[in-house]
Amino acid sequence: GAASAACAIGLMWTSGYLIAASSLQPPILFLMPIIVSVRFFALGRATFRYVARLASHDAAFRMLGSVRTAIFDALAPRAPAGLTRLRRGDLMTRFMADVDQLQDIPLRVRHPLWSTGTVAALSVVLIAFISPRTALVLLAFLLLAGLLGAALPARLAARDTARLAPHRARINDDVLDLADRIEVLSAFDAQEPARRRVHDDDDTLRRTVAGLQYQSGATTAAMVLLAGVAALACGWAGVVDLGRGVFDGPFLAVLVLVPLSVFDVLEDAAQAAQARALARASARRVAAVTGDLSAAVGAAAAEPVRPAADGTAVPAQSADGSEGEPITPRPPFTGLSLRDADLGWPGRPPVVRGLALDIAPGQRILVTGTSGA
Repeated sequence: GAASAACAIGLMWTSGYLIAASSLQPPILFLMPIIVSVRFFALGRATFRYVARLASHDAAFRMLGSVRTAIFDALAPRAPAGLTRLRRGDLMTRFMADVDQLQDIPLRVRHPLWSTGTVAALSVVLIAFISPRTALVLLAFLLLAGLLGAALPARLAARDTARLAPHRARINDDVLDLADRIEVLSAFDAQEPARRRVHDDDDTLRRTVAGLQYQSGATTAAMVLLAGVAALACGWAGVVDLGRGVFDGPFLAVLVLVPLSVFDVLEDAAQAAQARALARASARRVAAVTGDLSAAVGAAAAEPVRPAADGTAVPAQSADGSEGEPITPRPPFTGLSLRDADLGWPGRPPVVRGLALDIAPGQRILVTGTSGA
């Protein structure tokens, strides 16, 4: 990624110098190295960008697969008792949309920040060899771009980024609830309030997303305006140094055009702050589920132990994977008997109290009750 951004800036650098130097009509042999450099940077920009996209997306998808598998492994043994505090739509949003959002950390946060930051610093150093005054002006505008394009918008959009994932979860809950209860709602002519709730949640989600998009558009517009002002300021500084004989005339085109190319590669980095805020909000929601599950289940989170085929004892494993005391396989199933049993979810009042029940192998028992019981 850094090589691709460097080639983009180098292409602007060499092409600007080539056009300015050609106007002086020097011998063609003096321009051949610049012509070859233009071709090199043009091909290198496309090649390195393609390789960078392959590498970054491969890394993001590998991370996404590992995270999703790990979360599923943590959720599967604990369902449904460990998931009672979450509605299905909220859980689905955390497992799907929130986990998908985590791939932005390497793809849209770390990658643009590291690559463009490295190239921007290198550009300031190289310009300092031509015109120190222009290098200081460019450095000041880059620091200002970091404030206006990253820190300030992230703080202004903090509320919307924190609300985006819960809004998605709420609308998923409402849609699933409407789909599951469509027959009951139709029978009691109660479809309209359920539909209205879905539409209201959709409007709230749309306003939140629109607010983030407006902030993103305003950031892009500010960066474009700042790039133009930076080009003018660097041109002024270059004219001052040119009048003092610090560099040759054709380099003035470089000092004016390079700031535009530097701000062009900073465009992705300007959106990194918003992507980072969204990814952090999703990470907190995912961590809240897995953390609460681990605390609630505790030692019961161990992998299920199965008797060996030969009937010998099998070591039990605790939640951390260490071996516990050996257990003896249970005898074959001959029936189920319950006496004075209370049934319910952990941490809630029992749904059924004092249940007495006997079930033999192959016997069928029908449990009936009112709706919702």
